[in-house]
Amino acid sequence: MLDITFYKDITGHDYGIAHLFEHLIVQSFYYDQEKNGSVSGLWGWFGGNTFSGTMFLTAGFYDKEVQKKFLSFINQPININQDIVINEIRRMEAEDDVIIDYHFPTVIEALKNINDGKFIQLNGNNEFYKQIRSSEKVLPKSKILHIKRSRKEFQNFCVKVGIKNPTKIDKTVFMRLFIPAMESVSLVLCREAAYGYFDDGPIFDDKKPFYIYRYAEFTIKKNTFNKKKLEDAIKERLNGVNLSRHKKQIKNFIRQYYQNINNPDFPVDYFRDTGIITSKYHIYKSFTPENVQKTWDKLEVKIEKIT
Repeated sequence: MLDITFYKDITGHDYGIAHLFEHLIVQSFYYDQEKNGSVSGLWGWFGGNTFSGTMFLTAGFYDKEVQKKFLSFINQPININQDIVINEIRRMEAEDDVIIDYHFPTVIEALKNINDGKFIQLNGNNEFYKQIRSSEKVLPKSKILHIKRSRKEFQNFCVKVGIKNPTKIDKTVFMRLFIPAMESVSLVLCREAAYGYFDDGPIFDDKKPFYIYRYAEFTIKKNTFNKKKLEDAIKERLNGVNLSRHKKQIKNFIRQYYQNINNPDFPVDYFRDTGIITSKYHIYKSFTPENVQKTWDKLEVKIEKIT
């Protein structure tokens, strides 16, 4: 795993706009990778955190080629796609159960101002200690994004992606395949302006609908929640993934897992969640492109409201 951390001094910028910019830059990169044919979760991950005065971006890569694309992406101003901006404002609403009022031209101008400043990579060339964050204990209110709490406007729901009648190989492969599977789910639901959280790992259940599955919770505006539409969109995305085109990424992805010496308890964690006893080596050897595709093709989706 190739880990990278960047930070940007956002002192003087509106906090709400900075939070929006964080959303925008993360989703823009994910969308770019999808357009290039990459499968989210196989190449790595990318996320951000925004504080008062400081923004961090962290990423990890199994694939050096994607890492190069990321460094090129992060070292130049991003394209501020207005459709993504609007969608990410809606996701911020779902994230905090709020309604956001704004003047769009003002939002775009403020985003451009933050976009002008460069991100700095944290590495051996940086100062070991540098304090740029303010001492504020509470995050400042945005003067551009006007926020109003409104829990009643939102619907929580869970997504399960699993296999009904898995073979032994399916069970073993799913131990790691749930990562790109749920990343694909997340991409679809992000475009529907939903905001979600994942659980820790695969879950065993001898009851219906699945024998083994991965679970995640999302929030979306009630007036846009359509169970069948969301399920169909996820199914279409999963059915459209041809993993045989990504043999190199599959190999890099599973090799990084197998060689990770910092998580010796993986077999114990898997047994706790699934009742399955298997080794990291067996998962590694079973995770061939052929087995991965066969298991992927058996994935099914179930969405349920959370009251």
